[in-house]
Amino acid sequence: MPVRCKTSLRLCNSRRGRASAWRRRAASASTGWCSSAFQGLDGSFDREAYAFTLDRLGLRPGAFEEQVRAELARNLLQGAVAAGLAPSPVYAETLVAWLAEERRLAWVRLGADMLDAPVPEPTEAELADWHTAHPERFTAPERREITHAWLTPDMLLAGMEIDEAALRDLYAARAADYDLPERRIVDRLAFRDTAAAEVARAALEAGETSFEDLLAERDLGPEDASLGEVARGDLEGAAADAVFALQEPGIAGPVETALGPVLFRVSAVLNAVRTPFEEVREELAQELAADRARRQVDGLTDQIEDLLAGGATLEELAAETPMELGRITFDAESREGIAAFEEFRQRAAQTRSGDFPELATLEGGGLFALRVDAVTPPALRPLGEVRAEVAADWRQAETTARLGALAETLSARLGAGEDFAALGLTAEAEGPLRRNNRLGGAPRALVDAGFELDKAGATTVVEAEGAVYVLRAEAVVPAQPNDPETEALARSVAARARIDMGEDVLALYARALRESLPISLNATAIEAIHTQLP
Repeated sequence: MPVRCKTSLRLCNSRRGRASAWRRRAASASTGWCSSAFQGLDGSFDREAYAFTLDRLGLRPGAFEEQVRAELARNLLQGAVAAGLAPSPVYAETLVAWLAEERRLAWVRLGADMLDAPVPEPTEAELADWHTAHPERFTAPERREITHAWLTPDMLLAGMEIDEAALRDLYAARAADYDLPERRIVDRLAFRDTAAAEVARAALEAGETSFEDLLAERDLGPEDASLGEVARGDLEGAAADAVFALQEPGIAGPVETALGPVLFRVSAVLNAVRTPFEEVREELAQELAADRARRQVDGLTDQIEDLLAGGATLEELAAETPMELGRITFDAESREGIAAFEEFRQRAAQTRSGDFPELATLEGGGLFALRVDAVTPPALRPLGEVRAEVAADWRQAETTARLGALAETLSARLGAGEDFAALGLTAEAEGPLRRNNRLGGAPRALVDAGFELDKAGATTVVEAEGAVYVLRAEAVVPAQPNDPETEALARSVAARARIDMGEDVLALYARALRESLPISLNATAIEAIHTQLP
């Protein structure tokens, strides 16, 4: 069902005037009455936690409960509209029979060495005719002569001076990155009392159980126990002492904590790491220089825009600012220099000759403006200029045509019962294949053509990806209804059909609501929003 239909259905079922921001806040809380945000320490519903959570979200209990009821009613309505739908058994059986049908295929690729004689060189007349008959292959693209002024942070790096104090200040600000304390990768499991924790530790040390088994006994997963990478300061005093007393992976505890007696599992010991200033000085210098260069370029934006607004030419921009002047012959394939930037390529293709230069940005913080000085429209290149290309193209086409004629002859003989080997051909074979399979080292078109062959021994000629193939069906295998894979496919097809039918019915229901209720939707606005979605 298209997203816009679902959106329309929700809009038509929603009360007018309900702000979308309110709905988002409510949705974040409406994960059910057993949401962990609404639970007390024993896991049951806690009204105080419920009221506190809603207050923090800016919601009132009455309004929130009304929203939950409306959401449940909406879901029930949508489920009821689409419930009870089932595709016709004939539909599913027909589709599965088509999808699960199999082929065993044999094929051979024909090469130019199989021709009775080499393809001759084309005559002048043949070249001229080919050049005229296929202008799209030999037409030069539109070319634009463009003058541009541009500036990127990289252009300013060479002259950027960075003082030592600034580098050391940056190093100090990054102390957390360069001076890492000793750390541990830790999991935590709490127990009801110390005796239970000691029994669990004894079982772990004796190899009678594992930490994962202890978690599973409580219906917990690894993510429920993981504390991740922790430093000493991340843990309470006694817990920190116990965990950091371990110099290798192991079990610490039990330790009394706010959660009660706890066992800690240390999975890894990470030593303290200190990176000296000298080791990262160059890296910091490059980063600081790049940041200053970006800010310097950004600071020139207003000045450059004012110059352009005052009628300055690109040449004057280059003279009065750090921008560099350049010229390029631009076409759709240009990728060198400034044409490596997508923003420039788009502006260069859209700007017309005579348009006044406008300042635009480049990825990475650069600026540029351009002027189209001349446009050369697409034109067929003279034969003398592209003679080698025309000749190579003619030879390829002539070779393919001759191989195609040879393939038709071979195909007819194979179809009459002769074997590949008897014809001096070494065939490749593969199967069983279904329609969604691929052949190793051969075009997908061979599979498609193979399923057009409706009986064993049938042959065909396939031209694909510049090559010619002779293809024969070695076996045609109907779908096997009792095959486990086919049965799974049948279930999948039926489920997909039910979903599609349900979405179609919901779409029709949404349309009926729009037509019957005094609600109007701004289709243009909805479409504009959907086009911006990733």
